[in-house]
Amino acid sequence: MGNVVVPRHVFMCFSWKDKHVVQDVQAHLQNAGIPVWTDYMRLAPGTPEWNKAVHQAISESFAVVLVASPNSAKSPHVKVEMSLARAFRRPVAPAWIEGAQWSASTPAGMADVKYLDLREDRYVQGVSRLAKALRDLIDSSIPKHYLLSPLRTRLQEGDLSETIIAAVPPGCVCVELSYGADTDSGESPGSGVVIKLSQYPDLQPLIDDLHAHYLSDLFRADTYGADWVLAEDHADLGRLVMPWNWLSCADRDSYRLDKGWSSTASPATCGLVEGTNWRVVPARGLDAFGLAVDDIKVFHALMSGREAVRTFVRNRYLAVAPASTIPPGKFAMRLVMHRSADLLEGPERKDYALFQTKVPVPTSELEYWMGLQNPSHD
Repeated sequence: MGNVVVPRHVFMCFSWKDKHVVQDVQAHLQNAGIPVWTDYMRLAPGTPEWNKAVHQAISESFAVVLVASPNSAKSPHVKVEMSLARAFRRPVAPAWIEGAQWSASTPAGMADVKYLDLREDRYVQGVSRLAKALRDLIDSSIPKHYLLSPLRTRLQEGDLSETIIAAVPPGCVCVELSYGADTDSGESPGSGVVIKLSQYPDLQPLIDDLHAHYLSDLFRADTYGADWVLAEDHADLGRLVMPWNWLSCADRDSYRLDKGWSSTASPATCGLVEGTNWRVVPARGLDAFGLAVDDIKVFHALMSGREAVRTFVRNRYLAVAPASTIPPGKFAMRLVMHRSADLLEGPERKDYALFQTKVPVPTSELEYWMGLQNPSHD
């Protein structure tokens, strides 16, 4: 299953004259977790580069969204793209954005095709239905897990270059197979495993499948936690998929995962949820600590980075204690974390945890740090 070829995105087929509406539709679909490919930002229609890119993009698509209007009905490029959709046997989802007559808003031969009406006051309901239909189609199209390679594609235009990171289908996470590779610079194309979360109610089968299909040449069986772990791909700090007792283990090199924990814990309890990014990393030498909080907003604020953690400690919103002294059930969230640099000022600590104190965090501070974690794109 590791070599299954799986589509990467939804292809948007439209007339450039409708670009302003297409951008709104694309934003709505991407906010719904749907990876979208469009060519309006980079390629001039009709050029050899456009032909090559469109052929590849349609062949790698889950479906083609036809943004239908009188403009698209007259567009020769839309006709070419719809012919390619038929040639590659890709399902077409027509979204009607403008025009009084459907037959005058669609390419020849599609007058009897069912469509979603996104015109005027029907836009909000129509684009929501489109997003749901595409999510359902993608969910039915992807396997339990598969290899995504390359993860990164470098685009070069003159002296300008841009690295594009492959989008992950909705309901999935991607675990980068970065062990032994230099991917920090973003130069390596990389590869990763896309995991369909709905197929893994418990964590242990996910770990087993990841090892058996993609990591068995690198790591021995049953060495999760001793040789390798899953780490959230984050700048300063991120979550580790490990139980709390690992923090206090005297000899992590000989650690054996408690399968009583991994067979009952869900991926979500460790942070493996849609929209997060992960890596396989060596377990030895990891700088790890515990984080115990009651307020999810505090967690999101801390994820903005090291300065947020240090500020919360200085202001006594967080305190430090041995991880072994914080029992289960005392806090709403008890997470194992990793860090990329010295987290706290002063002497280095081992096997410690940060816990939320009774000192209330002002709303303004929470909003400030969460704003750094999730900057506005307006």
